[in-house]
Amino acid sequence: MILKSFLMSTALAISLAGAAAAQSTEIRLNVDQMRQLAADTMANQQWAEARALAEALLERDPNDLTALTILATTAFQMGDMTAAREAAAAIYRSGAEDRRRYEAARLAALAAANQERFGLGEIWLRRALTVAPSDDELRLTVRDAAGLRRLNPWSSNIRLSFAPSNNVNGGADSELNIIDGVPLVGILSASAQALDGWLGQGEVSLSYRLRQNETSRTTVSALANGRFVILSEDAQAKLDADTLDTAEAEDFSTGRLQFSLGHDQVAERGQFGLDGSIGAYWSGTELDYTYLRLGADRTVSIDAANALRGSFYVEQRFDPDDSIPEDRVYYVQGQYIRNLEGGSQASATLAWSARRSDNLNDDYESWTVQAGYSHGEKIGPARLSGYLGYQNLQYDDYFVGFIQVPDGREDNKVFGSLEAVFSDYAYAGFAPVVRLNAATTDSNISRFELDEFNIEIGVRSTF
Repeated sequence: MILKSFLMSTALAISLAGAAAAQSTEIRLNVDQMRQLAADTMANQQWAEARALAEALLERDPNDLTALTILATTAFQMGDMTAAREAAAAIYRSGAEDRRRYEAARLAALAAANQERFGLGEIWLRRALTVAPSDDELRLTVRDAAGLRRLNPWSSNIRLSFAPSNNVNGGADSELNIIDGVPLVGILSASAQALDGWLGQGEVSLSYRLRQNETSRTTVSALANGRFVILSEDAQAKLDADTLDTAEAEDFSTGRLQFSLGHDQVAERGQFGLDGSIGAYWSGTELDYTYLRLGADRTVSIDAANALRGSFYVEQRFDPDDSIPEDRVYYVQGQYIRNLEGGSQASATLAWSARRSDNLNDDYESWTVQAGYSHGEKIGPARLSGYLGYQNLQYDDYFVGFIQVPDGREDNKVFGSLEAVFSDYAYAGFAPVVRLNAATTDSNISRFELDEFNIEIGVRSTF
């Protein structure tokens, strides 16, 4: 059996209503006496006899909570994990008090774990969290769930958020398109101007650990994410009024599907990793491109409080119709991480990226610097983290229609985010998350000058 400490905290906690230590000498037993005999028999560790009595009681009443409790415990002790889990599940679904439902859910999780059904065990521990009778027992179950997740070769993550935004389409602040150094002024279409509304985002990832030992781990994974847009009434009316603009709300949506193979290896003073991915990206309802990506990362611990991390990837994009190689993207990042007192953490990041394309308007380089901070202790009901950053984006050659922009296009962006996780209000191990995002971009082409602000509301697993 695995997780012995989990067994002791669960099986010993199963409560038996009215289990006074008394032996009956009657040949004929009423229901209460039969329950008492089953309880005494189980207390003497006569598992088979106690189970037989419990099953007899359940033939009379399938909802007998005392009999279900005895059956769950004795079946577990006899190694019949399926019967133990099913009996515990029946207790959880009953109208029993929260403590008994909590203990039953933990026993169901332990039975599933002993069958190496770790995902099912995690589900049962999440159910236990919804009826945990005290903060101590809630924390215990969170720790057990985290341990079960480490044992599980399968890992999944879901992130969802929904946010009002003043600029769901990345549009310009003005209807005028002014190019520095060019005397002409253009008029932007409605879809090229900032439109307000609601922005929904979601991501689902699933990974499987192919192999793991003390020094390495190999995984395969799949990821799907996307964003969708709901325009406000005013924004939709603005689009409808522009008869030459055929854009619709769905045109501002995006989606990605990716499959990856990764390998992590313990290295001197840290870790080294390699990964490869294939994927596809949708813009609106159209498949924009497919891609192949290869990357690596290296983490080096300077000491107990300080670490350096570097990573890079190369991504080759392909035409979705004929699979001809098109653009190539390069990304390099360096990061310094410092662990502070109280579980806080600070970081500084420098990143360079470039896209090489035959289309001049898609060929660029960018530099990004970012500082991040995560506070270890809660402030009020929330655990706070955030970052501030600056990005410079440079196109050596850029055209707006037939006009070549003098000295190319240059965007300068300042951005930041503040996140609050309310773990005290978690339900089934999922905590509400509120994130404030803000950014402002200055450009020599006014089409790309914009201000963005939104407040995301979502949920996140606490383990």
